[in-house]
Amino acid sequence: MSELSISALMNAGGEMLQRAHASLKEQARLIDRLSGSIGDNFAGAARLLDACTGQVVVAVPESLARAGVAIAAALEASGFDARPVAGPAPDELAGHLCEQDLLLLVDPEPAHWLAALARFEGPIVILGGEEESFTTCTRVQLPVCIDRSGCPDYLFSAVSELAFIALGDALIAALGRQGRRAAPEI
Repeated sequence: MSELSISALMNAGGEMLQRAHASLKEQARLIDRLSGSIGDNFAGAARLLDACTGQVVVAVPESLARAGVAIAAALEASGFDARPVAGPAPDELAGHLCEQDLLLLVDPEPAHWLAALARFEGPIVILGGEEESFTTCTRVQLPVCIDRSGCPDYLFSAVSELAFIALGDALIAALGRQGRRAAPEI
C-alpha cells in the first residue's frame, strides 16, 4: 500500500471517528434533557410502581419492543415481577392485565390507548407523549419529548428508544434510593 493510500485511510478513519464521537455527544445531549421531567409526576409514578402488588406489564408498540424488553428486564433485576408485551392492539391489552397489576405503557403517541385504558381500573404509568393527557392518583403520564428538529433523522429512533429506557431506569433507581429495592448495577 502506498503512503498516499495509507494517509487517505488515516484521514478517512479520523473523519469517521469524529462523526461517531459527534453522534454519541448528540445522543447524550438529547437524553440529558430528560432530567427536566423529574418532578411531581415522576414521584407519583415511582410511588405507583413501588406500591404494585401484581405484575408490572410493560406494554409497547412493536417499534419499541427492545425498549420494552430492556425495561422489563431491569424491573425484574430490581425485584419486580415484570413482563413485556409488544404490539397489542389497545383493545387487546386488557386481556394481559389483572386489577393488581401496574400497566407501564411506553409509547411516543399514547393518545390512541386512552379509550381502551379507561376500562382498566389498576394503576397506569405512561412514558410518552408530548404533554400530559391525564394524571390522577392512580394514573400518571411522564411525557418524553425528543426535539425532532434538533435531532438528526438517522438518530431519532435510537434516541427515542434510549430515552424510554433511561426514564424507566430512573424510576427504578429512585426506588432503590428509597431503600425498598436495590438500585440496578451500573
